[in-house]
Amino acid sequence: MLRKYLLESMTQYELAHKTAQRNAALPIEQGGLGLHPENTALERAKAMGFKGNYYRGSSFNNLPDNGVYLTGDIEYANKFAMADNGNTMRLLSRHSNPYSPSTQSYIEQIKLFPDEIDKLKTKGHDSVEWVHHGRMDRGKSGWGNDKSQFYVFEPNHIRSIHAAFDPMRQHESDLLA
Repeated sequence: MLRKYLLESMTQYELAHKTAQRNAALPIEQGGLGLHPENTALERAKAMGFKGNYYRGSSFNNLPDNGVYLTGDIEYANKFAMADNGNTMRLLSRHSNPYSPSTQSYIEQIKLFPDEIDKLKTKGHDSVEWVHHGRMDRGKSGWGNDKSQFYVFEPNHIRSIHAAFDPMRQHESDLLA
């Protein structure tokens, strides 16, 4: 009776985290992460390869189907949010093999060239980054107001810091999965 009451009184957010916790405790062979039964969202995020401190300013609360622009600079993200009358989201990403172009315009226009993205994917890249080495908030040139930019090809490589990090939903493009 108490169990039924607790389940009925949980929010969708709480239920998603409980489910993710249970799934992450499963052995790897069963699709889990092999974590201890009381694992946390942070432990699940790390085990799934999510890292970083990224921001996205947008009027949309979900991700586009084909690539996502991020930045390591919250003020830069806020400019996009204000322009769209939207909000700024703090995110984690699991991109791991970025291509680093020689010009900033390359990353700013990459989404317009799907063939170029396909070529980069063929070479094993999962993103493009314009970032100063060791400085998530600065662009590659390191000059003036040059801001960091990341273009992650697959939206399922992005999660909100509030996500459940459910290993059974890792292929979904849901920010809270």
